Parts: sequence; structure tokens; C-alpha cells
Amino acid sequence: MAAALGSPGSTAPEDGATADSPALFPPSFVYSPATGKPLDPPPPKHAPLWLPPSGSQGLDKGLLRGGKLTRSSLRLREGFTSQKAAPLELLPPPGGHCNIMVSPCGLRSSFLFALDAKNGALYCWVPRERSWSEMLPADERCPYLGSDQLPYGVWSAEPCERGGKHALLWPSDAGLLAVALNPLAMTYCAEIISEGRCMSPALPLGGRHFVLQRRSGETATSMFSIAPEGGPPERKCSGIPDCYWACSAATPMEAIWLSNTGQAVANIRRQQYEFIPWEPEAVEPLFNFGPPHYARDGRLWMQVLHPQATPDGEEGRCFVSLGRRSYEKQSFLGVRFLTGQSAFKVEQRIQEDPWHEPMVAPGTHQKDEIVLPILESVSDHSLLTLRVYHSDSADSFLANRTAVQTRYQIVGQHEDDLGFHAARVAEPWLTAAFVYDGALYLYHPAFNTIPGWPLLAAGE
Repeated sequence: MAAALGSPGSTAPEDGATADSPALFPPSFVYSPATGKPLDPPPPKHAPLWLPPSGSQGLDKGLLRGGKLTRSSLRLREGFTSQKAAPLELLPPPGGHCNIMVSPCGLRSSFLFALDAKNGALYCWVPRERSWSEMLPADERCPYLGSDQLPYGVWSAEPCERGGKHALLWPSDAGLLAVALNPLAMTYCAEIISEGRCMSPALPLGGRHFVLQRRSGETATSMFSIAPEGGPPERKCSGIPDCYWACSAATPMEAIWLSNTGQAVANIRRQQYEFIPWEPEAVEPLFNFGPPHYARDGRLWMQVLHPQATPDGEEGRCFVSLGRRSYEKQSFLGVRFLTGQSAFKVEQRIQEDPWHEPMVAPGTHQKDEIVLPILESVSDHSLLTLRVYHSDSADSFLANRTAVQTRYQIVGQHEDDLGFHAARVAEPWLTAAFVYDGALYLYHPAFNTIPGWPLLAAGE
């Protein structure tokens, strides 16, 4: 608590302290009450924030939201292999599939949270007790935090300032909430800033946030624009069909929500706010293979199954440009696993836009395995992947629900096939990575623990 509040310290014997056990004082103290000498100031505020899906808030390049992208370096300290146990571990949170968050909550230390969205239960990790503690509403007026509409992997939050205090924009069945977390008291405060059940997460765009909601008494969904600091929501588009929004992404000028029936688009440059159905209706977006790709031309592209994917009209996979009723197609051979910036074809990484073929050296051996990217760093281009031996198609791999031997590897650091961690787990693509307290952790709902590995510090 003292570290989180920014307490100054002293190691002077006159203050009853030693180098191993410093004395701590209230944050307002500048001088020692015993000696009158200046106290050691607390470290500057630099507590990281990590919010689902990938801690990608504030990216200068790539997707602002929705991609498997982060500014954090993913390079581990040396000496870790899949044949050794992880040096760090946390207990998994109670409940089912939880969304993991890390936030300083306006303090000087970061805290680890887990949301069980299906049950509206919020937990905070207590390092001293090495256990999770459930957080309680500060008063009975706090609305319900959970969401049945936004399952694990789709739910996400956004940072905002409300009345000069740190809060999170939080989609729920009760509405879009501003949630202020108080990990020192194990409580939270929540207020509804836009009424109506959230059908999608909120996306930042042009200094505001956009969200799809269905208000009480209405059968269709509407798009609302919200100023996080206050003011009534603005309805930008109404009459959007009721559907399941499986994916969302935002660039500096455009926010897009995708479903099997079409896309909802908000573009501040063109002042475009509308729902665009897939044309033809048989277009099937392939959400299991990753988020939309942010291409070099500045547009978002989605991997789909298209009835006229090839010039001769043969059905197949292709990428289609998003955001407008008239779109372009880019055909390719084989499926791609995407991060939003990079792509993999089987085990080959594609450095260009994903409809290009990977550069394969002559005589390169093609292993019977699939490489699926989990998280990509835009700061050092390292990339966390899982590798699974699989001789069949990518579609059959994603349809498989039996446990498979999975190896986790940092591409750009661990070029060996062993990687740094191995586990036998069903649906390994549900693995979520997050950075907390200077370490990379892997969370999977079926893991008995949350293993972690220390990261290299900046400049190491």
C-alpha cells in the first residue's frame, strides 16, 4: 500500500530504519520528522497498463484495438526452455474463462485483476497472500459488471479520465460503465454513462468512444458516440440488425465491428456511420484465424470465404477490404493466421501483407506443424507463438477439441523448436498472454497455474 501510494522513505537509523528495512512515511511528508533531513522520494509514476485483448492501448502504429499487438517487449531473460519449469507462477482466478487486466488505478504500482464476465465477479490478486480476493461494490447503487453478450476473448475495456480520476470504460449488460477500481480497499465504483445493453466493446476514435448498444424497449442495435469526460451519448446510426459481433478493430480514422451478417463502420474522416451487409450474402468471415489485418495502404482487410474468390469464379479464401460497400479482393493460397500486423502460413512468417506468399529458401523443410501467433510486439518485432504438430488442415486443427502437445516460442529470440514452455492442452488458441510486474504470463482456462517468465528490461 505504501509503494502504491508513493510513500517517501528513509534508511537512517534515527528514523528507526535500516538499508534492508526502510522507514516509510505518508505521501505528503518531504522531510524526516526525526532529523529534518530530506526523505528519499518515491519512484516516478510509470506503472504499466494492460487491458484485453492484448494490452494494445496507445499504439502509435498498427491497430489501436482488436489486434494481437502490444508496445511491450516480449524478450525473455536467457536460460528458459520448455524442459524447465517456469520460474514464476500465479494461481488461476476463480470462476471460468476470465479476462485478465493490469492497471495502476491512478496509483504508483500496477495491480492484477480478473473479470468473470459471465457471473459479473471481479477479483484482485493479493501478492502478499498469493491469492485472489473478490472486489465488492462500494455501494448498492453500483450496476452489474458482467456481460453475457461479450464472451471471453471478445470483451475489452478502455482507459479514460472521469472527474480527473482514472477509470475504465467497461461494456456490460447494464450499459457502458465508467469503473473506478480501488485495490487498496478491494472495492469498485461504477456509473452508467450510456444506457443500453452493450453488444460490442467500445472503440476509441477521434477523442471519443464508439459502441454498439441495444436500449431497453428497442429490438435493433444502435451505434453511439460517447465523450468519456461527460455529456450525453450521440446516436450515430440506428436499425443495425441484432447479431453476434465476433471481432472489432480500430485505426486512427476508422472503427469497425464485424459479424457473420456484416460490418458496422464509424469513419470520422468521411463522417460515415452505417451498417454494411456482406455482399454477396454468402461471404463468410473467418474469425478463428485472427483479427482484421492493418495493411500498408492504411485499410483494414478481413480473411473470408468468398463464393467468387478467384478470377475464374471458384469459391475460396481471400482478403476483402473493409469499411465501404464496394470492396477489393486479394486472393491467396492456403490459410493465414494473423496478428493484425503479421501473418503465418503454416510455419512460415509473412513479412508483407498476408495475401503474399512467404519467402522460403530453396530446400527448406516444411514441418508437419502449425504456428499460431498469440501476441506481437511492435517495439522490437518479437512475436509470441504456439507450435503444434499437425499434419492435417488448419480448419481441422481449429475444430479439434482434444488435448495436444503445445510449445510456446518467442520468434526473434528462440529459434529452436523447443521454445520456452510446453503444455498438453485442448484448444491452445485460447491462451492469453499478459505482462505484469516485469514478467510475461500465459493464462489458459485449463491451466492449473499461470506460469510466468521475467522479461528483459529496456536496454538489456
